[in-house]
Amino acid sequence: MAVVDTICRRIADGKSLRAVCKAADMPARENFLDWVAKKPEVRAMYEQAIADREERYFEEVIEIADSGRDPQKTRVQVDARKWVLARMNPKKYGDRMTNELTGAGGGPIESNMTVTFVKPKGDAA
Repeated sequence: MAVVDTICRRIADGKSLRAVCKAADMPARENFLDWVAKKPEVRAMYEQAIADREERYFEEVIEIADSGRDPQKTRVQVDARKWVLARMNPKKYGDRMTNELTGAGGGPIESNMTVTFVKPKGDAA
């Protein structure tokens, strides 16, 4: 499990699984994903590493924004991390939009329905 610990630590430090598995001392990405699929303890470690990576990116956004000397470079770095975070975990970091429907004057929406019963042709009753 030492290799799984190493992979998860590197992911938590901000690396992608693809980048981690490109290292010569690491298993192929597909092999690791097979372990994740088949071993609940590996899946739990991987999911925690992903959550830790999200937290790291979130903290980096604040650090970069607070310490940026070049406003243009700072904006690009912050925006890139915000974009990645929104794709990693849209419920937590994505933009939220809500729509509200109202009727006239801000009141409730009124709905009218008309029902017409038609007697089928050839019905003797």
